This record gives sequence, C-alpha cells and structure tokens, in this order.
Amino acid sequence: EQLIDGRLNTAWRCNGNGIGQVVTFTLPAGTSIAEVGLVNGYAKVDPASGARRYGEYRRITQVTWTFANGMSFQQSLTDGVKTLQKLSIPDQAGDTVTLTINASTQPGSRSRGRDAVLISEVSFRQA
Repeated sequence: EQLIDGRLNTAWRCNGNGIGQVVTFTLPAGTSIAEVGLVNGYAKVDPASGARRYGEYRRITQVTWTFANGMSFQQSLTDGVKTLQKLSIPDQAGDTVTLTINASTQPGSRSRGRDAVLISEVSFRQA
C-alpha cells in the first residue's frame, strides 16, 4: 500500500540489491493500462533534520513490468531522478501487473541499514 499512496515519504523496501524481487499489483477487472511509472529510490526528505534520503540507499536502474496477458516491458531508470519516471506502453488489459527488479546501484551510504532498495511510488495510467 505504501507504493501507491501518493506520498514520497513512504516506501516499499527490500534489503540487499533487490534483484529478482517481485511485487504484484491487483487491479480492478476490466482495467487497461497505457503507462507505468515509479520513483526508483527513497525520495523522503527527513522533516526533523532536512536530510535527503534518496542517495543513502540503493536505487533501482532497471525493472520489468509483466501483465496478465503475458506481455512484458523493460524500463530503464535514471539514477538521481527523484521524481516519477514513466514508460508509455501499448494498452494492456488485465487484472494484475507484476514488477520485477532487474538491476540496482550500490548503496550511497555505508551506514547500518542502508543496503536496501526502496521504491517511493508506483503509478499506472489507464488507457
């Protein structure tokens, strides 16, 4: 639920490089998607200290989106872009979308707990 809550200060988290990790989204029946997107790191700005968390963790650099009909699309993500990175696709109908992490950066900080990938937000635009 933290992936689609519209808030960049919440995130989905996976320890390590995340490669091969899968997140599956269930959509209402009859949904057709024309665009997918995600924020490929922890875009949180700490309200107490003002620290920007994005560069402290790993950032995802490539994912695969797979739809209920079996079609899949790779998306390459630019490291350092702390906003939604979108991918337009041919309309895909179905009730599930699977996101698979293919590649990520090294952690930006050696602090304890920073060896993890985070996704601040995922978006789907209906056709």
